[in-house]
Amino acid sequence: MQIFIFNLLKPKQGIFVSQPLFVRQDENDYHIYLPWLAAPIATMSGWATVFYCAIFSYEMLERRFTKLKTINPILIGLLIGCIATFRDLNVDPVSTNIALWTWHELLPGWFFNVPLINFSAWMCAVSVYGMTYTYIQRREWPENVKIIALFAAIPVLLIVSAVLNFGFVGLVEGFDGPSWTARALGRS
Repeated sequence: MQIFIFNLLKPKQGIFVSQPLFVRQDENDYHIYLPWLAAPIATMSGWATVFYCAIFSYEMLERRFTKLKTINPILIGLLIGCIATFRDLNVDPVSTNIALWTWHELLPGWFFNVPLINFSAWMCAVSVYGMTYTYIQRREWPENVKIIALFAAIPVLLIVSAVLNFGFVGLVEGFDGPSWTARALGRS
């Protein structure tokens, strides 16, 4: 649930949206939207699925390689982020090229027509959440306290992942590059 809420509130970097309606038609089909969010509910559910699968995959690795339990949560978060990003390296190019979604025209294709900011957003968002999840899971707290802690951390995680993502993209593309320009246009 925390993953779904995190993804519900996460900024949508570069996905093209035309109008704020509950159900609207784009060039391919009808999609269900919440009026204040840029991406369809199905897309956000997919994001939550990727987050969950990346964390679950790490937990399977940790069961097999118990020494991972002694590694710093920051490194574990980066590993979880890599798992999710590697998965997205397979899915997004196909989805983009069969027109399941369209990227903002200012964003140049970096990997099979998918812009860099997409992959950096996955890495930053999942790594930050993975670090926090790992840190909290390793505490000897009651399970309900862990759940509350993860929910309470969501606003901070959103800010940290956005700062990391746009900082990284700014360093790579320049702070006046296409991702920053598309973001500025999205606000006007």
